[in-house]
Amino acid sequence: MEEHLTVGRVAELAGAIGGRRRAVDRLQEDLSSGRWAERNRDLAALDAAELGLRLIVA
Repeated sequence: MEEHLTVGRVAELAGAIGGRRRAVDRLQEDLSSGRWAERNRDLAALDAAELGLRLIVA
């Protein structure tokens, strides 16, 4: 099935990309400043962690 891009779909995709870009920028700032290490000290000290995602479909 071929998907056609509508104005609404383009706006939705642009919003998603913008949100991801902001999240990556914030992460980069936190890593550069040392804030990530401060906030995640306990996590960074672990040898291993189960960080799996769960997908729930209704």
